[in-house]
Amino acid sequence: MKKNLIILVAVLLTSTFAFAQSGKMFVTGNLDFNTNNRTRTTVLNNNTIETILRDGSNFGINASFHYKVIDNLAVGLGLGYNTSRDWTGTFNNKEVNDYTNLFSITPSAIYFIEINDKFQFTPELFFNIGFGGENQQFYNAVTDKVEDFKSSIFGFGVGIMPLSFNYNMTENIALAFSLGEISYSNFKTSIDDPTPLASNEVVNSGFRIQLNSGFRIGFRYFF
Repeated sequence: MKKNLIILVAVLLTSTFAFAQSGKMFVTGNLDFNTNNRTRTTVLNNNTIETILRDGSNFGINASFHYKVIDNLAVGLGLGYNTSRDWTGTFNNKEVNDYTNLFSITPSAIYFIEINDKFQFTPELFFNIGFGGENQQFYNAVTDKVEDFKSSIFGFGVGIMPLSFNYNMTENIALAFSLGEISYSNFKTSIDDPTPLASNEVVNSGFRIQLNSGFRIGFRYFF
């Protein structure tokens, strides 16, 4: 599946170069990286004990192609890959984590508001379709080993990135960056249950307002 996504991204970028004569097109590539951790430090009888309460990381890579239907409005399609890790505990000095890998297809619309010759405000509305898998670990006290079970994920989301900006470094190259999003998502996880005639599904849905984290940075090339 990863190989197929790479081929799709290559086709997307190749198609962009083939139709570059119009002057109304641009490609964007960006990286998305987040870490989160929360620890508690306890001092007792001159002994310091640090306890991890939460730990995780997230990495994503995305490429998109957009076409300006009017001077200030562009519509397009993005493809991406995202991987994350969430720590769930430590048992007998063995760490237990949940790992998620998701591929995404994202139609979107970007509106350009000129601030000055170099700087633009570019809020983006998007619709996201995601699919992939999850590897959930658990500690088996009988064998003293960390084991896991796998599940498949499919879902969708819709939202807006209100704090998005464009900085034009040259006539054709711009730095694109954004912070946070307002979104709604609905994802269904189907757990691969080894028991005959058994199935297990979990549906996660929710509305999120996140304006102080989730920093994204990338480059745009305009044709």
